[in-house]
Amino acid sequence: MDPISLIVAALAAGAAEAAQPTAAQAVKDAEILQAVQALQAQLNKANGGNVATVSGGGAIAQGTGAIAAGAGAVIVQGSNSGGINTGTQTTHNYYGAANDEAAAANLSPAGRRLAELLNQYFDLSELEGLCFDMDIDKDNLAGATKIAKARSLIIYVERNARLAELQTLVRAKRPHLRGQV
Repeated sequence: MDPISLIVAALAAGAAEAAQPTAAQAVKDAEILQAVQALQAQLNKANGGNVATVSGGGAIAQGTGAIAAGAGAVIVQGSNSGGINTGTQTTHNYYGAANDEAAAANLSPAGRRLAELLNQYFDLSELEGLCFDMDIDKDNLAGATKIAKARSLIIYVERNARLAELQTLVRAKRPHLRGQV
């Protein structure tokens, strides 16, 4: 029996059973499950056993060079390394405050002093280097100016109890600041 005829027969049998008020739900489910399993077996046989199924959203592609893309899909070809994020990409500002005044108000006195020293004795690429050394994502520092980025860095390290670590790093990079940090 071809797959279309099998589907029609299964639907007809299921409809006939469902029309009977005394038919148990288990009987209805068993009729449909049996028909689906028979259809799956025929498809497997027709395709040499190369059948894939997907439930929910998505897509399947089989064979050399096949490409399938469902909603929100990403097609990756060639030799690739690293992670692939298929979710919504959002930029977050994790470390800073909404403005410079709020950022300065959120700092401890030691943090405020360190932010001033960073602004005075480090350029922007050196601030980024400090972030790298501490494994902090520099792209999440708030602010358009160097002082705003320095304050943002201090807010982050203070929130994560890492101010002493940053102070040690600053002393190592600017030994002449040892008494001020």
